[in-house]
Amino acid sequence: MQGMHRKHVLIAALLLSACGDLPDPVATEPAKEPEPFSERTVALSLPTQAAAPTATPAWLVWTRDADGEPRSFVLDSRGAEVSSEPGIGIAIDGKKWSYRTEPVDLPTTRCPDLGDPEGDDEMGERPAAEPGKGMRATLVRDGEPDRIVIEPPLHQEGAEEIDHGVELVASVGPYLFLRESVYAYACGAHGNVSVVPTTWDALRGEAAVVPAHLIDGPLAAAIAELNADDDTFLATEETTALGEVVPGYDARGDLVVGLRFAAPTCYACSYGDFGSYVKATVVDVPAIPAVLAPFATAPHAIGVFAAAHPDLAIGGYGMIDER
Repeated sequence: MQGMHRKHVLIAALLLSACGDLPDPVATEPAKEPEPFSERTVALSLPTQAAAPTATPAWLVWTRDADGEPRSFVLDSRGAEVSSEPGIGIAIDGKKWSYRTEPVDLPTTRCPDLGDPEGDDEMGERPAAEPGKGMRATLVRDGEPDRIVIEPPLHQEGAEEIDHGVELVASVGPYLFLRESVYAYACGAHGNVSVVPTTWDALRGEAAVVPAHLIDGPLAAAIAELNADDDTFLATEETTALGEVVPGYDARGDLVVGLRFAAPTCYACSYGDFGSYVKATVVDVPAIPAVLAPFATAPHAIGVFAAAHPDLAIGGYGMIDER
């Protein structure tokens, strides 16, 4: 359960963190005066052999269509498409990595036979519990070791059924915003779903916290929405908490950020998108968290691409060095 404990610590940190200031711009040295022109300078500049290929910066953008199918595009500096392929490509330190998921079997435990009043479960006469379903999320690149981003709950005990999934909600610069969901039936009246968001810094290879203000406006709006159709389990400032930072991109490719607020409710009243016994809603924020502010406005190439593909939802983008 250590992995799950880590994630709940991350959520607590996200609730309590505040925005930091942007770092000062990096100072640059003044441009040097050009050397006087001379024939000798020109002669020394002539190559004696074929020059090595130079890197040409390009943009890597990943999208989803109306059916949720992901596709990645490489764009030139003008926003023209150079190539495309299925799947999600992530730019890390100028290099293209692929985000992939793979199924993993999870251990399960057969529930006792409730028809036996003595509680004696003759396991030899009953089929063993089916393995649970898990999902591992990984960043891969040819010639590099795989980078595991999400590992499924391999040591969850006492459940006869487990179904674990991972969704990459969006990427902003080096940050991957992921959402894990786990359905588990542990021999009670019904199964339960838990949802844990994780922000992964792909550049550093570690979990990160994106601070966000719990400003009055979004919190008040969330409480009003949560109580609009539920007057039995009323959300209050004491019971409503920030559960997740939810980034996305608008029709121009500019960054938009929402905050998902969650409050407790009955099992049957759950909204179904953020776990059992929970009702949740997403409210847009007027100010983007400081750590994401450098990515607020889309570069020219991304804006051109977004205008040319209104049918595709941008999931994230970054610069790469195509050779």
